Amino acid sequence: MDFEKKLTAAELTALYDEYNAALAAVELAEGVRDLGRKDAAKWITDAERRRMEAVSDFDALEINAFLASTMIADRYAIIERLRSASPPVPWSKIGDVLGMSKQAVHQWYGGYNLRPRVKNPTHPA
Repeated sequence: MDFEKKLTAAELTALYDEYNAALAAVELAEGVRDLGRKDAAKWITDAERRRMEAVSDFDALEINAFLASTMIADRYAIIERLRSASPPVPWSKIGDVLGMSKQAVHQWYGGYNLRPRVKNPTHPA
């Protein structure tokens, strides 16, 4: 990705949202065309423009990987704070929130730091 500055997670989320909206516009335009509406050409042209203005599929994948990695790191930090509280929040309660058993969430938490973080795709190498 070529950006003049490093984008924040919020800015990357906005780009990702625009990408998803462009994909939805293409799907909607195809539905309008399939219905045989007279204004289908306008819908298709508008959808194609939105798709061209959005990030590429590859850029969207890079953004997705970074955002997912960031959210997982945030989850780890939140769990760390919950477990450091006095009294600590029980593993079973944390597991309930995450849809995991207390053993599974404890195992995930213990092995999380073995995973490398994905770098911001707009950060120069």
